[in-house]
Amino acid sequence: MRRNTKNIMNNIGVKVRLLSAMTLAVMLTACGGSSDNSEKTQVKYETQVMRPEARVYNLYIPASLHGVTEVEVHPRVSGIIREVNFKDGIKVKKGQTLFVIDQTEHKLKVQNAQANLSAAKAQMETTRLQYETNRKLAEKKVVSEYVISTSRNAYHVAQASVQQAEAQLAMEQTNLGYCTVTSPINGIIKENGFKIGEVAELTDLLCTISDNTEIQAWFSYTESQLLDLLDRYNLKPSSEGLLDDMSQFESIIVRASEKGEVLRLSDLAEVELGAKAYDFRTNISGNPGCDVLCEAGSGSQCHQGERRDKESAGRFARSADIHAGSSESPGGSALGPDYGSGEPL
Repeated sequence: MRRNTKNIMNNIGVKVRLLSAMTLAVMLTACGGSSDNSEKTQVKYETQVMRPEARVYNLYIPASLHGVTEVEVHPRVSGIIREVNFKDGIKVKKGQTLFVIDQTEHKLKVQNAQANLSAAKAQMETTRLQYETNRKLAEKKVVSEYVISTSRNAYHVAQASVQQAEAQLAMEQTNLGYCTVTSPINGIIKENGFKIGEVAELTDLLCTISDNTEIQAWFSYTESQLLDLLDRYNLKPSSEGLLDDMSQFESIIVRASEKGEVLRLSDLAEVELGAKAYDFRTNISGNPGCDVLCEAGSGSQCHQGERRDKESAGRFARSADIHAGSSESPGGSALGPDYGSGEPL
């Protein structure tokens, strides 16, 4: 009975070992098969390399179109429009006659100015003859010095009257020329609001001439709208080349050695972004002084520079015969945090 039980257990042990070996073989086979299948089912996908490129964003804003040059034509003299030598929308050339304002009044003014000039010249000639006569008589002691001085002054007044009459004539001739309104540029006529027979005043707009060789679009876009546009399309303007962050200032290289040692601004001082500039008015012992600010951390090399600056300031003060205080004097130091009585403006 015991032998049979032992044999049965041995048989069971053999079967278990055989079953384990078969299971291991099946597992190895399955693993080998899965490796082959994964290699067979591997798929290759096409990829695209992303490269930076310029993009155009359309933005619709109300605008008005204008020529590269637009000129408003105003009259230089007032009067009745007698001629209109163009039609709206036509091209005109520089110097082309556009309007003719009534010239009757201005022609009369020109004639009057010419007559005044002739009279002034005649008067000048009369006073000249009188002055020459009196001058000859004065040489013979016939007339007094008073008479010769009076005649000379009258001649000078007559000369001034001639110059004044010439200027008046030139002005009236200029106004007569203003009666003919010409185009100041090459372009296209628009906004003509005057017809023949209407009265044009100095403040009136006769027409507008536009040079359309280049068209410009005029529009209004506020700063807030522009910032919204940049945020919408992630187009924040770059500040390359400009320092706008505290870490950028701290990373400024002050000195670099051949061994690769780098001394940065943050190693020398504590960087703070605040006011842009400071203005001071300094008095040293009641006298105007020069204020120099120097701030540095303990043990930094700036202290050596401060001592050298103090020595230089002392030499300058002695050569200029002015007072340069020291840090121990009541007046304060020419350099350092206790300079005189510095007063911020």
